[in-house]
Amino acid sequence: MSPKIKGKYNNVYIPADLRDYLEKIVVEIGYRRGRQISASAVVQYLIVTYGNDVRKHFISQTDYS
Repeated sequence: MSPKIKGKYNNVYIPADLRDYLEKIVVEIGYRRGRQISASAVVQYLIVTYGNDVRKHFISQTDYS
């Protein structure tokens, strides 16, 4: 199935070490809440909650690494 908009995909590369860290966070959240949560839900929360701060941070930086 092709994407609805040509050239737009629903994937973001996350390096293995960061993906492992994300999974540990997700497991802990699920354990403490008593129900599972998806890694996608955690990332979406981070984007909505901290997206503007991240944008401002990277715009003000000269080194983007």
